[in-house]
Amino acid sequence: MGTKFGIVVGAGLGYLLGTRAGRERYEQIKEAASKVRQNKVVAGPLDAAAEKVSEAVRRGGEAATDKVVSIVKERVFGQSEPRYEYVDAEVIEVHMDTK
Repeated sequence: MGTKFGIVVGAGLGYLLGTRAGRERYEQIKEAASKVRQNKVVAGPLDAAAEKVSEAVRRGGEAATDKVVSIVKERVFGQSEPRYEYVDAEVIEVHMDTK
């Protein structure tokens, strides 16, 4: 059912974007789309998809902001994010007698 629904929605959007029937036909299509959108079967998946897209955009925006801040700090203040280097080292304990 999902594939058929997607095809119908795609065809409807294509017609809507490509039509030259005028404002009246646009309003008819808009009203029909609104009725379909209010259907619980359609609204649930659309809301879930919208939530996923919003979350992805938010995460991407945060990552982009962090990167920009890092670049600005480095260029303006000569600071960059701390870079940690891991070194493989052996620890030797030394005990001294103080008598």
